[in-house]
Amino acid sequence: MKNSIKDIESRRFKLLLKIQDLREARLTHLSEIFKISLATLRTDISFLESRSLITHHHGVVEINENKTVKRIYDSFDFRCSLHSKEKDAIASYIVNNLKCIENDYYIALDSGSSIFCLMREIINDNDLQVHVITNNVAVMSYFITSGQLDGRIMMCLTGGQLLPSRKCLIGKDAEKGVPRVKIAFLGADVISFESGMFTSRREEANIKMKYIDHAEYVVLLADHSKLGFQKGSVGERVAYFEKGESGLTIKSDKKGSQAKQCIIVTDNNGQDINKPYIDKEMEFLKRKNINIDDIIKIAPVH
Repeated sequence: MKNSIKDIESRRFKLLLKIQDLREARLTHLSEIFKISLATLRTDISFLESRSLITHHHGVVEINENKTVKRIYDSFDFRCSLHSKEKDAIASYIVNNLKCIENDYYIALDSGSSIFCLMREIINDNDLQVHVITNNVAVMSYFITSGQLDGRIMMCLTGGQLLPSRKCLIGKDAEKGVPRVKIAFLGADVISFESGMFTSRREEANIKMKYIDHAEYVVLLADHSKLGFQKGSVGERVAYFEKGESGLTIKSDKKGSQAKQCIIVTDNNGQDINKPYIDKEMEFLKRKNINIDDIIKIAPVH
């Protein structure tokens, strides 16, 4: 079966991030990591090299020292394209299976790409009547163009400074615009139960902390690629995890913050290069005698 264009783009981006992490790597090593033939790998390498992202010589590739990788990764639209089926499955599971959102709840939706999928599911559930607070401009734009302006869903932007590449609002004004909510739905770049929750930008980390501090309960949306601490993949720590009386709690990375109950919703497509990291996370929870089923909910991807 041929891979779709989206699958190829996703693989090439993962390949680029891995080379960036390793700084340089042999083709044979990369072929083993990604479980692809050398012929396929050479095609991917040629594509990346033609765009001046990497250099290839004598069977070794190395990252070019520029900001192109970060600029690509910063794009909200590109991030939405990565693991799109998994993100759709996670969003559907939250609304249709987890059913944690009840009518008249005040909920917060942050700037993550998975959150965009969640907003679509909320809109498509004709029975839900909720108040949504968000700094996610893409979410607000989708809501406006969806035609669902009958008052069933009340939307409010936090305010703040626009970060165009990420389609979100940031800064002190955005943080001031976060009220008390029942549930905060958050995305992350990395979730490690031992090391914490991370995102790539300090501005986004600050508002995520505010969401956690102002919520009664926290739900983290993380496709399988986000689970597990990987060298070179983390940025700013948002929060850390602790064992609570009734499961896992999360605390924002601020002095004096209070622990909040939380769960993580992920997908069942972990049989790729991220599986070793996921396995380490599961082993850590077992050593801490934390019931995995209580805190990690698995959304099946069909």
